[in-house]
Amino acid sequence: MNELILFCRIVLILVFAWSSLNKFRDMTLFRYAVEGFHLVPERWLTPLNWGIPCAELATALLLLAPQTQLGGFLFGTLLLLAFSLAIFSVLQRKLTIICGCFGASTQAITALDILRNASFILCALGGSILILVFSLPQLLNPLTMTNILVIIAAAGYVLFFTQFAAFFQARRVARMASTGTLSLLRKNEAAPDFQLMTLTGEDFMRSSLSAARMVFLFITTTCPHCRQLMPELLHLAQRAQEAGYSFAFVSGNEREATLHYIAEFHIKHPVYLAPLPDNPTFRTLGFMNTPFYCLIDDQNIVRSAGEPTSDWPPWQELLLTWEQEISG
Repeated sequence: MNELILFCRIVLILVFAWSSLNKFRDMTLFRYAVEGFHLVPERWLTPLNWGIPCAELATALLLLAPQTQLGGFLFGTLLLLAFSLAIFSVLQRKLTIICGCFGASTQAITALDILRNASFILCALGGSILILVFSLPQLLNPLTMTNILVIIAAAGYVLFFTQFAAFFQARRVARMASTGTLSLLRKNEAAPDFQLMTLTGEDFMRSSLSAARMVFLFITTTCPHCRQLMPELLHLAQRAQEAGYSFAFVSGNEREATLHYIAEFHIKHPVYLAPLPDNPTFRTLGFMNTPFYCLIDDQNIVRSAGEPTSDWPPWQELLLTWEQEISG
């Protein structure tokens, strides 16, 4: 039983220490991740932004000492349950947001994140029950071969359950990439119409735009990856216009948040709204993560779609096309 308690302790110490330290490394990006859940008023964002990583670090510290490890197990259980409920709420509302559970990330929340948390809740509850039933709190003895093996096993457990969601999503992306799509959009097929809104609140359908070749770049103001890429995306948007393409951003947020975002990044290109969760556009197009782009020509045909990153070959091909058209 001592080894099981030690295993559960190490798992949770690693999880909460890793999670809190990654959040402390970039508090700004974590704040945007918290905001993206749309669960609390804005005045609560700063307290939560600091409170969550502090609570995680406190849990890890409680678990280090045998005298306080039961409190660490119980507090860790409460934190993991709260995080899981927040993730479940996002899935129920069909929001496309980044978790931020272990700091900056490019992976959108999926049901696999709940499964990951369930694996850690099992350790937290298991450790609590073992201590309460068998009363076996014990000092960590790193010189014991058994304890060393337990620590290695716990580290492997954490590594597996923190990375398996990214692994399965990467495999899914790879399968979709082999077909040339990361969404419901299909290259060289007709583009579905979708609903947008101007910054003045007027609804319209995408098909009403008269641009010959239109690039739409979908973002959310709370997406850390969008923020990291925005300076580069703005430069590429300018290159697209120089190549004769129309370029527009589509925000999944409400007007006020989008206006702040426009001012923050000095966006001069057209910006439309498709505020989640009410606007169906993100679901209509079926993409998994933001940022996401699509190029639709004057015949209403999808010519390219996917993630605007170096990992997505069609995006790199599109950039090369722009440069060739500019130079030639």
